[in-house]
Amino acid sequence: MIDNFGGGYKPLEGQRWWVTAVSVPIGLVCLLVFGLVVSWMVSCASPAYAHAGTTAQFLDQEVIPKDSPITGTMVLAMKQWYGIPVLKTLTILTAETSLGSSKGGRLVKANNFGCMAWSKAGAKKPWGRLSDGRVRVAGRYWYSYPSAWAGMMSWGRLMKLGYLSRVNDSWESFAGKYHEAEGRSAYVARLYKIESHWRAVAHDHGYNW
Repeated sequence: MIDNFGGGYKPLEGQRWWVTAVSVPIGLVCLLVFGLVVSWMVSCASPAYAHAGTTAQFLDQEVIPKDSPITGTMVLAMKQWYGIPVLKTLTILTAETSLGSSKGGRLVKANNFGCMAWSKAGAKKPWGRLSDGRVRVAGRYWYSYPSAWAGMMSWGRLMKLGYLSRVNDSWESFAGKYHEAEGRSAYVARLYKIESHWRAVAHDHGYNW
């Protein structure tokens, strides 16, 4: 599944290689050298992107709450489709709805994992078009989505269009636009704390985020 809005991410197609040798011994040597080179390249690559399947499993097993509809594949899709680093996705969604766990309450049930507030104008935007309505929580309206995938894709679109540069700058810059003024300093401190926690967890499992 590819969100064409998100820049048309297309997985790299596997390159075809040919080993041409004049004699069988030379051919075997070439194959051996090629295998050693590939093994070295893989060992040097970042685990987060060299082994997407393994990374998704790590996220499912060690990071994402068991009662969350979010999956490791969805988290990786935020990077692939919208350019949101894995660590940033984990940090923000943990701060907003406990990474989709039941602690996130009605917004999690509405598949709104990033606490995106509803607005009439926003309903016509790329992130709002995926919505199937709205829910009222804490005295205001929020987007609701028909599925976890729709909710994640909507959040990814919102981030790419309005917040990605701020996320890559600093949490202060991000919070200045994403979070309301009241309690902003506490929100920023929480983001740094969560980010440090997930970075440590990832490092313990061989990921350099």
